Amino acid sequence: MVQPQHRRPWGNDTSHDETPTTPVTPSPSSQVPSSNQMVIAYEQPKLTLSQRLGYEVLTLVVGKEPRIEPFAVHKNMLRDLGGVFTQMCAESPSGTKVNLKNEDPEVFKLLIDYAYTEEIPHVSVWSNANEKAAQLRNLIQFYALADKFSLNLDVRNRTMDNIQDGFYIVGKLPEGPLVHAVYEHSDADSKLRKFCAATMAYHLHDENYVQDGVIPVLINSNEELMVDFLEAIRAYRHRQDPRIRHCKGNPLCVECDGSNHLEGKDGVHPCQFHIHDKFKNEDGEFVDGPCYLWKRG
Repeated sequence: MVQPQHRRPWGNDTSHDETPTTPVTPSPSSQVPSSNQMVIAYEQPKLTLSQRLGYEVLTLVVGKEPRIEPFAVHKNMLRDLGGVFTQMCAESPSGTKVNLKNEDPEVFKLLIDYAYTEEIPHVSVWSNANEKAAQLRNLIQFYALADKFSLNLDVRNRTMDNIQDGFYIVGKLPEGPLVHAVYEHSDADSKLRKFCAATMAYHLHDENYVQDGVIPVLINSNEELMVDFLEAIRAYRHRQDPRIRHCKGNPLCVECDGSNHLEGKDGVHPCQFHIHDKFKNEDGEFVDGPCYLWKRG
């Protein structure tokens, strides 16, 4: 699932409505206030679903025979996802059928659910073992899809946090077949890859680790995985669990907010597997932009 770079991962059906093109509905997220309006930073009122929908719709035809499923989706909802969908909405008039032959309809439903609910899949502590396994699978598939279509960074980062939490809740690390699948269907810079490599390094250093041949087979079968694994070994610190986000007592951390719920445990930096926009600071150095895990100091 390599991120599309030079060509569109979709095809427009030439049989879309022949009626005059409806004017583009402005997306609420794309409307910029004029200079004479008062804007309260970071506290814009949340729009209702009916305000967000608009009236333009695309039909996404997902999958290949014998598993094809059409989804009628409001353009505003797709546009707000960002990435490839922003371009898709700009190029496709309302009523267009857009073919996404290389996607799985069941996985794509997760993305559509998010578009309308803004709820990212997660693993619930109250679920049984089978339900947790299914929830974790949905999370990983959702992240892979978000990565492929270059969804907003905030969506991908929050999904990665839920993946870390999910593996911690089920008390497991990514297993060989999953790691192999991640590397087969992701971009070289995918943070999901980095997370898998870090869990392998953590597992290797576990005092209960038993040499079962899985790690050697994995790294020998994929050169990119070998590079990531060696980098994870180099960066490994004793007892740092990659499933745990640990701020080391930073008072600006939103998740712990001064509590000691991680006492006796260790983990990685909270943004270890995040992707952030880069900005130049006063010294001309590129630094990470703001993250929802930190209070604005």
